[in-house]
Amino acid sequence: MRISINELLSAATLCVVVGIYASPAWCEEGVFPGKTVAYLGGGDTRPCAFFTLDGVAEALPAVPGAPWFVLPKTHSKYKETFAVLLSAKLTGRQVYVITTGNVHPCGHAEVLSVVLMP
Repeated sequence: MRISINELLSAATLCVVVGIYASPAWCEEGVFPGKTVAYLGGGDTRPCAFFTLDGVAEALPAVPGAPWFVLPKTHSKYKETFAVLLSAKLTGRQVYVITTGNVHPCGHAEVLSVVLMP
């Protein structure tokens, strides 16, 4: 069995990401560790999917009181990330969400990354 360089880099990246997420230093603005997906919607007329996380009342201080996260359909891993969110919603498993720290044109906190936790 041969492993391609892309598979090796993906595995190494996953190890680094999990190691970073395990660190308490990452409990900062824009990082939401160990949360379950409360609401997940494929979107409306805007080019985004929307979701909320249990226990998160405000996803981004720039949008006070709004618990919404935005996964833009232009995200390079949109389908994969939406699949992770859907899987988490259906199974009740927790996710780690990292935002870009920006308000997306769809009006809420823009998502950079979502990781399904074991």
